[in-house]
Amino acid sequence: MLDMLEVTKKAASNQKTASVIIPARNEAGTIEDCITQMPKLGKHTEIIFIESNSSDNTWEEIKRVKSLYQEQWDIKICQNNGKGKGDAVRQGFNMATGDVLIILDSDLTVQPKELTKFFEAIASGDCQLANGSRLTHSVSLKTMPLLNQLANRFFAKLLSIVLGVEIKDSLCGTKAISKENYLQIVANWQNFGKYDPFGDFDLLIGCKKFGLTIQDVPVEYLPRTYGKSNLKHIQGGFQLLKMILYTASEVRR
Repeated sequence: MLDMLEVTKKAASNQKTASVIIPARNEAGTIEDCITQMPKLGKHTEIIFIESNSSDNTWEEIKRVKSLYQEQWDIKICQNNGKGKGDAVRQGFNMATGDVLIILDSDLTVQPKELTKFFEAIASGDCQLANGSRLTHSVSLKTMPLLNQLANRFFAKLLSIVLGVEIKDSLCGTKAISKENYLQIVANWQNFGKYDPFGDFDLLIGCKKFGLTIQDVPVEYLPRTYGKSNLKHIQGGFQLLKMILYTASEVRR
């Protein structure tokens, strides 16, 4: 009986399409790897790069990669009309045509091969928001320093209390949601997109507000192979605390 259920879920997943949104700022060295390592997801996979005010040649590399792989992949590209990652994610979601919307950070510290788990979790109906969790596996101190790990676990605990569901990682950018549920959140929540600089907190808040299920998806977290993190740790910590307080106020409304 269980095997038949899994077969049915797999068949349903195979009929769904996916849009992978890849915000990119100063990540020229990993853009081509985003394509060469991308798995085929469901019936069709759309890849959307949103470049955000890079000081290196990220935009030129995105255009080169689109031209090189356009016969093999459905690739859309655009430059961010806003300021930061949150605006880039929302812009990509608005461009997306897939049934399942997935965020992939272009630094590839979470590998594209992991996206299969996110796609299947949403397409099969196992959950309504798939939240990446890097802290389920052991993480080396070289990849994520101890202070960062402790801070992440602390903020994840706070966020879990606020949301009423266990979240093991508050900072993993890899998430997935169906387009249908995303549009429901946008249409019914007037503050959507106004205060979230990361682009994924609004998804967590929206799911809580509208009774949608959230599930952690374990991922392996790897060291960077190019460039430096765009996140400033002290500023990012204050932003994260501010977002958790904002989350607490919103979920009570």
